[in-house]
Amino acid sequence: MNKNNLYKKLIVSLSGAALLTVGLSQMPNNVLNNMPVEVSAAKKTKVIGANSAIYRLKGKKMVKTSTVLKVGKKVRVSNKKTVKGKVYYKIGKNQYIKAVNVDGKKRKAAKKTVLYTRKGKVIKNSKIVKGQKVTIYGAAVTIKGKKYYSTRLGYIKASTLAKKKPVVNNDVEKPNENNTTPTNKPDSGNNTASANNSNSTSVPSTGGSSSTSPSVPTVDYVKAAKDQAVEDIKKAQDDAVNLVKSSPLADDEKQTAVNQIEDIVKAALGEQKDGKSGAINDAKTVADVKKVVDETKAKCELVGNQIVSNDLVKQEGDFVKDSVAKMDDGDAKTAAPDKIAKAVKAANDAITSAKSQADLDKAEADFQNALNDAVPFAKQQEYAKDTINSAVTDAKTAINNDTTLSKDEKDEAISEIDAVSDAALVAHKDDTNDGDNVSHNIYDAKTTSDILSSVNMVLATCKARQTDSSLKEQKDSAIKEINQAADDAIHTVTSSSASTENKQAAVDRINAIVKNALGEQKDGLTGDIHDAMSADEINTIKEQVTKSCELEGKKLASSELVSQVSDFASKSVAKMDDGDAKTAAPDKIAKAVKDAKDAIANAKSQADLDKAEADFQSALNDAVPFAKQQAYTVDSINNAVKAAKDRIKNDGLLTDSDKEEKLAQIDSNAVVKAALGEQKDGTSGDVHDATTTNDLLLIQNSVITVCDRI
Repeated sequence: MNKNNLYKKLIVSLSGAALLTVGLSQMPNNVLNNMPVEVSAAKKTKVIGANSAIYRLKGKKMVKTSTVLKVGKKVRVSNKKTVKGKVYYKIGKNQYIKAVNVDGKKRKAAKKTVLYTRKGKVIKNSKIVKGQKVTIYGAAVTIKGKKYYSTRLGYIKASTLAKKKPVVNNDVEKPNENNTTPTNKPDSGNNTASANNSNSTSVPSTGGSSSTSPSVPTVDYVKAAKDQAVEDIKKAQDDAVNLVKSSPLADDEKQTAVNQIEDIVKAALGEQKDGKSGAINDAKTVADVKKVVDETKAKCELVGNQIVSNDLVKQEGDFVKDSVAKMDDGDAKTAAPDKIAKAVKAANDAITSAKSQADLDKAEADFQNALNDAVPFAKQQEYAKDTINSAVTDAKTAINNDTTLSKDEKDEAISEIDAVSDAALVAHKDDTNDGDNVSHNIYDAKTTSDILSSVNMVLATCKARQTDSSLKEQKDSAIKEINQAADDAIHTVTSSSASTENKQAAVDRINAIVKNALGEQKDGLTGDIHDAMSADEINTIKEQVTKSCELEGKKLASSELVSQVSDFASKSVAKMDDGDAKTAAPDKIAKAVKDAKDAIANAKSQADLDKAEADFQSALNDAVPFAKQQAYTVDSINNAVKAAKDRIKNDGLLTDSDKEEKLAQIDSNAVVKAALGEQKDGTSGDVHDATTTNDLLLIQNSVITVCDRI
């Protein structure tokens, strides 16, 4: 052995022995917390539950690399290493991932909900019932302004998870729920100085009588409860509406349900939904507020839950009807279809008539019993297993036969399918028993709804990963068109006369639009295009992005034009007659400019932009009558023509014949003639026919340009 290496081993061994001798408890906390601590363990297979960056250990720090392992990928982990209080798994030579991204934490759902994609789209049929255990991974991520956690099968709203019970501080006096303000009472024990030291701080006199303890501000607990109630009820409304919108109902049926939820919330918060009218405003105590909140949330949830339940009844009925084929021959198999049809009708009637969640729960329980009576639950599980295995086989075959996919892409797709199907079919896995199989395994399922949810999760993943070559070609084509549209829009922006700051802001917005569609690298490997599962989705994304990019260029041009047109209108104020209108005109123009620029900035379509411009023109005409703007334009053009002629006449470098030729050119120029008409007084010609201030500005500028060139 090399002598230096031997010395190093001896030093390490002796150092370790010394630490054990001294005792870790005697070391400073900051040293302990910052020391990388590695714990050896046998290698295990883990499945990534949340997109996980790979880290490298440099000194005492973990440094994040640009490589990210996606959800569903299997990794072999060995040692655990704790660095600055965070736990990592070693997955290769100086390669680590955060343990929370593969181990996860179990949480209960506080209400019925659904799962979402990374882009915030509802995963159809991804039902999570109240009280169901869900394993979440990694830190919360923000999707469209709201917090979500990865569940490995999709993202769940943080607000739908049961909150951890807070630590109760028994030293803090709780407010009396039936009073608007708390009653402060002294301790019933001995009022000694030591016992009341924290409340007896001396304060300087302010000129009046001195006090040995500071005054305690009165807290309006009812107002605080009402403020929180507004937020809680709005969240309940959002959750209920999302359930409605994710259902397969017709648009008019969805709207009816959304209107019901709207009416419930208005009754609680008032017309403006700010709690300043309605039941919340009328509440006198904290207990009253809580009662209104609980009742409103229950009503909102019930509307959404009724729709979800009716939808699931149909799906479960169809699923069990298909599973009849797994039954043995006999009278039971023959009678099953009629029993299922009767169970579906009875369940739908009971769900529609439900007045509370308890009624809904009873309807679902009765329905489950009726389904089990028609087709034994074990046969439903058997059919689910066959359905999943068949879908997985078909998807893997399609992926392996897809010549447009690289080996890594195929491995990644198959790995994700395996992860989801394992969660559904493998009841107890020693290496990857991370809790997901508790919620999504068909053998641990208690109801047909649980089984169906597991099946749908697998089918959705298979469909998403089973990308055929034609779809990939369409995505590639769309990516090129989107990037080209972005380049064109950016060129339009940078070529404009806008300020550098405004140009950059527009370019940033265009890049953000494209990034959302194509991902950070704008290559379509992430983003909306990556998630698209049909040609229609791809075309919709392409059209929306193209229009949005074009709109940014038009918005900038429109905003700049507003500034130019307003300057022109401001100058035309001079043509107005004296009076109050003339005095008020500048302020009206300034307001019109601000309103127009705000409307342009918020425009979501060309129609919005057109309306902003039309409203701006109306506001300008209100400030300065259009006839006065036309009169100013005539004067401006005549002044430009006169100035050009004077310049030519006074040019000492021109001969008399040259001067006559140029003067004739001005008089005969088509642009000048067209601007003012034959009489050159604006009673005919382009100025007379103009309908907007922008038209007048363009006509004036055209004449000035012609005059400058001659």
